[in-house]
Amino acid sequence: LISAGITDIGSGIANSNLPEAEKQLQENLLAMVELARSRHITIEFLEIPDPTKAPLGRAFQTLAGTPVKSFEDEHEYGADQTREFVASVKRIRTFMETSLPKAGGIVIDYANLMSPGYFWDSHHPSDKGYVKLAQVLKAQKIDSEIRRLVEAGYKEAQRILTERAADLEAL
Repeated sequence: LISAGITDIGSGIANSNLPEAEKQLQENLLAMVELARSRHITIEFLEIPDPTKAPLGRAFQTLAGTPVKSFEDEHEYGADQTREFVASVKRIRTFMETSLPKAGGIVIDYANLMSPGYFWDSHHPSDKGYVKLAQVLKAQKIDSEIRRLVEAGYKEAQRILTERAADLEAL
């Protein structure tokens, strides 16, 4: 399980090198998927939270407990840098949602699974948040396995009924 991206984007903005930072991040994420696949490992990514939604779009506090009203306040970015950051996050989210699953990775939109009380800043889960995240991911895995078993059983039943349609009709 890998949490990736937001620091890379912030670093790209801080160093006035956002296009290269985005490109490098995309290449690194795909390389991680390829490496994992070559070793028969399933790799999951925590998607970068949408900066216009939870928790980035909600009020939060710093570790010191200081209220922060916006991403711009937290990072001391100007309005132009904030717009640039939001646009970059959206591009990387689109990349993660489309390219990583095609390559064999799994992307989890964790920020929309948990309330703001589970984060210590705009995008990092607190200790309590990581416990909640583990519970949510475990439940999703169980649901996914149940769904897989039910779908496989349904397909098998369809196959048998199709193959034995004449026998069923004769009965």
